[in-house]
Amino acid sequence: MRFLVTGGAGFVGTVLVESLLKKGFAVRVLDRVVGELETLRGHSNLEIVTGDTQDQEIVGAAMKGVDVVYHSAWSFPSMPADAFKIDVGGAIHVLEAASISRVKHLLFLSSSVVYGEPAYQPIDEIHPHLTEKSRDPLHALTKSTVHQLSSLYYRQYKLPYTIFIFWWGYGKEHIPGRTLRGLIDSALKGEVIKAPEKASGGVTYLGDIAKAFEMATLNERAYGQEFNLSSFRIRWRDLIELIVELSGSTSTIEIVPDERWDGHGFLTGIWDISTKKAEDILGYRLNPEEAREVFIQALKRDIALRKRNL
Repeated sequence: MRFLVTGGAGFVGTVLVESLLKKGFAVRVLDRVVGELETLRGHSNLEIVTGDTQDQEIVGAAMKGVDVVYHSAWSFPSMPADAFKIDVGGAIHVLEAASISRVKHLLFLSSSVVYGEPAYQPIDEIHPHLTEKSRDPLHALTKSTVHQLSSLYYRQYKLPYTIFIFWWGYGKEHIPGRTLRGLIDSALKGEVIKAPEKASGGVTYLGDIAKAFEMATLNERAYGQEFNLSSFRIRWRDLIELIVELSGSTSTIEIVPDERWDGHGFLTGIWDISTKKAEDILGYRLNPEEAREVFIQALKRDIALRKRNL
């Protein structure tokens, strides 16, 4: 069985590619750069196509002979015209080429940003897409549009799809995010750090994302479905305390009631992501203790890296 992973050289895409290769599958990657796949170059089951999903011909050629597509390519433009041309337009090229090539299953990686502002807790997959209330409305709108397009291609062109939604992902070696880097830097400088009192979210280990993709692939129960993913939940105040402890910082933490919070938008809200649907349909199982330990070890590495940079 041959897989196509768009954006396969990215932070999440690389983990998906590595997981597939370990299971002996043939993997074709479509990405603008080789990126984190450099260490895998030369693998007998890996083919890297350098290109962009904006290029309809390249997407069509990359789709030839493919059974399953993992679509993780995303570029996060800041201007609406670019966002729809690059990300939504690219997704249309992927959906169209997959439909023409009679791909058996397309799986798309989305974000909880589509939910906008949480209207209730826990957040399940039928939560409305309140994109106008999102901390990043453009990102939310483009992701939500791809949700709708995937449904359209399923209904009209019989292209099976599955969408996975997560809040904040992390790997074994690194936890991404400018907000986190800023918090680490503040701790290393011994600055006072403000923390919202209750704001929290369900973080997701990339290994758990790869497992969910595996469970859903060619699983008819997953066709036309959206699934939330999360590994464990953490409050921002607890994360900041952990950063201060692990960095040996002299920083003090100022707890701010959520209703008075005026800091970074990412530190806003309670993102209690429900994974019940994935558990019931896919057999997705959480191991919060293990996932938390991986998170802590990655955080230690990020702190050490920021310390060297400062």
